[in-house]
Amino acid sequence: MPTTTDSRLVLKENEPRRHPSTAKMVQLGRRTNVQALLLFFVTVILAVLFTLSSTSSLWTSTQFPSAPLKQTPDFFSKQQILSRCATLHHIPTPPPTFHAREESDRFEQGTNATLIRNALIFTGRDNGTEVIKGDLLLDKGIVKGIGKISRRVIDNTPNLTVVDANGAWVTPGLVDLHTHLGVLSAPILAGAIDLNSAKGPILPWLRSIDGLNTHDDSYELAMAGGVTSAQVLPGSTNAIGGQAFVIKLRKTKDRAPSSMVIEPPAGLHITSKNGKNFEAAPHWRHMKQACGENLRPYGNRMDHMWSLRSAYTEAMKIKLSQDEYCAKAESGLWDSLVGPFPEDPKWEMLVDVLRGKVKISTHCYEAVDLDATIRLSNEFQFSIASFHHASEAWLVPDVLKRMWGGIPSVAIFATNHRFKREAYRGSEFAGRVLADAGIPVIMKTDHPVINSRYLIHEAQKAHYFGLSPNTSLASVTSTPAAAAGLSHRIGLLAEGTDADVVLWDSHPLRLGATPIKVWIDGILQIPVPSKTGENGHVEVGKGKDGDEWRQVPSTPNWDKERKEAIEWDGLPPLEGRKSQGVVVFTNVKSVWARNDNGELGQRYPEGSQSTSGKLASVVVTEGEIVCIGVCSENLVNEATYIDLEGGSISPGLMSYGSPLGLEEIASEPSTTDGSTYDAFKQHIPPILDDVGGVVRAVDALQFGTRDALMAYRAGVSLATSALARPIYLAGPDAHIISGLSTTFRTGSSHAMQEGAIVQDVASLHIVMGKPYFASKGVSVSTQIAALRRLLYGWVSEEKETGLWFKRAAEGVIPLVIEVDSLDIMASLLILKTEVEYNIGSKMKMVFSGAAESHLLAKEISDADVGVILNPSRPFPMVWDQRRILPGPPLTNDTTLITLLDYDIAVGLGVRTAAEAQNTRFDFQWAALEANGRISREKAYALVTTNLEKLLGVRSVGGQSGDLVVYHGGDIFDFSSKVVGVVSPSISGSESAKSFHEDMIKITDRLPTEEEYRRVRHLLLQHTQEAVSDEELARVLSLCPHLETVTLSGIEETTDRTVVVLAENAINLLGINLSNCTHVTDVGILELTAKSLPLQWIQLNGVVGITDPSISAIAKSCSRLIELELCDLPLLTPVAVRDVWSFSRKLRTLRLANNTLLNDRAFPSPILSDSLSLRKDEKPLPHRPVTWLEQLPPLILRHTAENLRVLDLSYCKITDEAIEGIVMHAPRIQTFILSGCSLLTDKALESISKLHGHLDVLMLAHVSNITDRAVVKLARSCTNLRCVDVAFCRNLTDLSVFELAALPSLRRLSLVRVHKLTDIGIFAIAEQATAVERLHLSYCDSISLDAIHLLLRKLERLQHLTATGVPAFRRAGIQRFSEQIPSTNYDSDQQAAFCVFNGENIGRLRRFLDKEDKRRREAEERNVPFKMRSDDKLDLY
Repeated sequence: MPTTTDSRLVLKENEPRRHPSTAKMVQLGRRTNVQALLLFFVTVILAVLFTLSSTSSLWTSTQFPSAPLKQTPDFFSKQQILSRCATLHHIPTPPPTFHAREESDRFEQGTNATLIRNALIFTGRDNGTEVIKGDLLLDKGIVKGIGKISRRVIDNTPNLTVVDANGAWVTPGLVDLHTHLGVLSAPILAGAIDLNSAKGPILPWLRSIDGLNTHDDSYELAMAGGVTSAQVLPGSTNAIGGQAFVIKLRKTKDRAPSSMVIEPPAGLHITSKNGKNFEAAPHWRHMKQACGENLRPYGNRMDHMWSLRSAYTEAMKIKLSQDEYCAKAESGLWDSLVGPFPEDPKWEMLVDVLRGKVKISTHCYEAVDLDATIRLSNEFQFSIASFHHASEAWLVPDVLKRMWGGIPSVAIFATNHRFKREAYRGSEFAGRVLADAGIPVIMKTDHPVINSRYLIHEAQKAHYFGLSPNTSLASVTSTPAAAAGLSHRIGLLAEGTDADVVLWDSHPLRLGATPIKVWIDGILQIPVPSKTGENGHVEVGKGKDGDEWRQVPSTPNWDKERKEAIEWDGLPPLEGRKSQGVVVFTNVKSVWARNDNGELGQRYPEGSQSTSGKLASVVVTEGEIVCIGVCSENLVNEATYIDLEGGSISPGLMSYGSPLGLEEIASEPSTTDGSTYDAFKQHIPPILDDVGGVVRAVDALQFGTRDALMAYRAGVSLATSALARPIYLAGPDAHIISGLSTTFRTGSSHAMQEGAIVQDVASLHIVMGKPYFASKGVSVSTQIAALRRLLYGWVSEEKETGLWFKRAAEGVIPLVIEVDSLDIMASLLILKTEVEYNIGSKMKMVFSGAAESHLLAKEISDADVGVILNPSRPFPMVWDQRRILPGPPLTNDTTLITLLDYDIAVGLGVRTAAEAQNTRFDFQWAALEANGRISREKAYALVTTNLEKLLGVRSVGGQSGDLVVYHGGDIFDFSSKVVGVVSPSISGSESAKSFHEDMIKITDRLPTEEEYRRVRHLLLQHTQEAVSDEELARVLSLCPHLETVTLSGIEETTDRTVVVLAENAINLLGINLSNCTHVTDVGILELTAKSLPLQWIQLNGVVGITDPSISAIAKSCSRLIELELCDLPLLTPVAVRDVWSFSRKLRTLRLANNTLLNDRAFPSPILSDSLSLRKDEKPLPHRPVTWLEQLPPLILRHTAENLRVLDLSYCKITDEAIEGIVMHAPRIQTFILSGCSLLTDKALESISKLHGHLDVLMLAHVSNITDRAVVKLARSCTNLRCVDVAFCRNLTDLSVFELAALPSLRRLSLVRVHKLTDIGIFAIAEQATAVERLHLSYCDSISLDAIHLLLRKLERLQHLTATGVPAFRRAGIQRFSEQIPSTNYDSDQQAAFCVFNGENIGRLRRFLDKEDKRRREAEERNVPFKMRSDDKLDLY
């Protein structure tokens, strides 16, 4: 769009511009004489005002309407005009004595001098090749000495602080030439966004300093990365966005933006610390131009270039007018001057551009825009200092050399490309290609696109891809300083330059290099001085003490790839050459691989070999490693040999968090999935028939995208991608319900290629956070309220939304939540607890993003929630992320370390698809920041196994995982590069084997390899050796014919083992997981989902399972005949009701010790009297009820006639439940009700209806029953074989009379039946002659004579307990008892212990017979009887 101008300001050709005020005077002069008199006074006043204001260089056309009036020279100061004209041709250059200055204009009084001793100093001079070993003296804000500094100078420097560098590297402070620091402040808030103006395409009069926010959190973070100076640019939506300024990042004493500017240009009216007026200084000015896509609001490329040409034409007119004006003045033609000095504040910046006084930074990507801009520069004869972004500059270096005034610098990203069409041909080799062409290369961040703190990382990556070390370091120091016209004071270290210095913990180009100290203007900025006075020491560089850390890192050779990139015009083929034969890799330094459970491990070298340095050969056949070391010649016949030269082979990495594989170019809708429907903002179309509009990322996969293939070539063989984008990145397009992620192979060609899609559904994703800073959004409270309803099952399972949120609530799939805020994460943890408690589940919740998770680490750990740090290095982009833990050199800990210290499962992610190729750098950097607290294995797991577990990705272990081949080092070495990927032969099938082999049963050990296919029954209850869950899962995956499995002896068994068993043992009939406390609903639900022919399941003590698992068992296992569910604290009546409703073939049901079970868990009696009150009964007072009690009665239309064994021990049931059970299960044979303390005689009356079916009845601790009910029971259930009425305090001998009369009675327990006397014992002795086990402990009213009679009558008795019976304390009796337990028994208990078994019962009987005989003999002789205990035991 062309810029419009006021027609009154347009000058005719050769017409001088006149002062606006003269127009009014001429008009007044044409009127009356009176007016002429007034004119005289007005003229005088205006002349005085003009003289007073002539020191200012700006007169705007808007102040005075234009109408020229000729004036005489008497009204002007000739000297001022000549002085002003003389400055027009001054090009900003530092004075010759600049480096001889004694003090910096930025010096802060009270700053100590600093001497850095024993350093390796990169000066930045000689194109970055000069390195000096020696000292560096900083004083009064400048460098006073470098290299060898005389002792006299040091001694004469007062207040000197000495820092010993110990041979570490020192560089100039880094210079970031492209940032938006302060104008797009962190955290971004709507009130501080001063990046772009919407007032038009041409805005040279705007100044970024007018929007510079001094409270931007980014300043300190950037300094922590060694950045000391930065150019603050306006945005790029305008062809000319305004004036830019180069600032120092430290906060000054007056805390004003003006004091941060380096060499303020004329017109800012800034005075230096020493009182010097910067107006007179010839300083460079800076301006931002742009072209290309970003200017679309103002038209297309043709419009943009016309608006620039129109603006420069207007500026050229003013420039010519100024030149004409000054030519007349300098020639002494004062009478011919008309008006004041011609200028316009709107165009004065462009006039200075035409005069060569402005360093222009031009945002341009493509060749078409670069060419057009260079033509513009030649048309108007002005120079451009630097092109920024310039993704295609490396393809047209000769075009750049045609720039008017000299070759521009090019400021680029190292690897951040392809995010829009303009950047599609960007290359990681661009830096090297440009440098080879003689074009100055600058690395920049475009902060906050990349955090300015990581400017040095851009240089590191540029070096990795071929840029020389000196050029790489110069690209962030001296080269950007020169492009800004400030290389005389920043970006270099020499005597007289600014004292901006960085002391590094390693060579700056080594990955993870961190500043130990940073000085700006000689003032220490890093470490940050404590504001509280406390010792805030931050440890930096631990583990980097070796000499190798101070050496320039070696890098791979990329000549072949670079040449191909140029030949293919920036788009070289990325698909590699495939080989299916035998490949032999020689000179291999190390081999990492996954075991069958997917865990990482180093296969070579092992043990003592790990330090030998011996290189091996690795043979790969059909995608699998078949030999490491010295291999048979038969394996290597006709093989392809590849020399890795000290390289390695290791598992491929996984990328998560970006739209990798879901788009080709992010900003081009036609290359993406498009927009999905947001249930929170619009109605979902009826055709979807789903309230939440849940979509699957697998349906949107695009294979062969350049970002995916670039990641694949960088060792990232797997990616899990979702349509979830955080609010701060997606803005209004962020969806709270973001659908289901998918896992795929990045190197596959299409979705139908075998193995391309590893898992079609991995996790369910939602996005939560505060609204986007530039618009209103859905409130956090609304987001959580919706999530609560969805997890509680508000939506039917028949819909996609209901189905997947139910599975997430039950823990079947992970629920991955994009969230950064501490407060929101806390709310989600509370919600998780609520959901798990209410529905009895164990959710798999994962926080992604999680910038503030370190503040909640303990709670996250307690809740068993995983975390994916995304991005891996935090930045407070928005309010939700403001409380980051930045790590060294600002803090000792990082978020990653804090989370790992609490044993939280952590993974690392990336935000953009282009970043996926840098995954190997991300996890290495994370480990280096940890100062040695993370091992290589743990670091590797962050982007492999940890991510897989957190995202629910299965089937990546064993031989199914990809292996990446590195040349020249391992994955941790900067010198290595990927040269191949070993993929398994997925299409291979297992040869057919006989299914009629002899089957075996294995007990208390794992089967051997030969037994894998033969084992049918595996019983692991008392294993001699410890068995890990990993090993167990591996073995079970290889045993396809298992029918019964007992794992109760392997307490470490987890869901993984259960899932593996479910997937492989297709004929499984029974499983016992009792006491496997690590098993959860996930494993049980997988069992039920596989339609296995299960007939018995034992889950006693598996405390993590809940109602959904049990309900699923009842509904899906139609053949089930035995179900044991004892000791499950989370089991409620809801699931047990499903068991009664669906498991009709059940013969055994054990529910002991489930304290939440009440009457509502069991069938309700029909027409029960308990449902109504009798007339003489009064209603009970109101009391609070729980949701369990509010369940409606369970009315069954069928009976459970197959049920034979029912164990309800210690359940909170009443007589009503017993009545309903007996009514619906009339053939119960074993009824266990021990501890059901609420039961009364009425329950026994109901049980009596079982009649002859009942043979075992356990009523221990049912203390409310009386003789009346027991009598009725004994007379009705005449086939009772076992009765336990222990602790039934109301029973007397009457109950014993009836029980003793049972003809089939074999076991009777009367423990603590205190009312039992010898009469009852006599009844047992006379009638219950078939009893085999009798328990009489603590029946303190019985005598030894009664017991003697009992022993003589009960010839089948095999077990007798009489602990605590006073009569048994007689001397000589206890020696026949079993051995007293050695633990948990005090002396009184040991004295009372009396338990007799087997032969000891016969011995006791014979002893008592002998003692009875001795007593009678004593009575006959009328002598006192004395009990004996000293006779030999073998006599009996």
